[in-house]
Amino acid sequence: MKNPIINELNKLKLISKRNLIVLNERTRDKQIRVLKDLKTKIIFLEKNIASKDNYKDYLRKDAKVNIKKKPN
Repeated sequence: MKNPIINELNKLKLISKRNLIVLNERTRDKQIRVLKDLKTKIIFLEKNIASKDNYKDYLRKDAKVNIKKKPN
């Protein structure tokens, strides 16, 4: 499996390889299997193929975030 989230889910004991089933052999756009843990109902992709450019429009360096503190 080529998705780093799978390792994290395993480390956190949120999924077990013996509980995994294939929900679908492909997504709408790619030949990537969709998996589900039968016990926890977590659904995830077998592979992560996102490139760094996928989110470049959303993660502009000049973007500002306003965070307001709650009054005590």
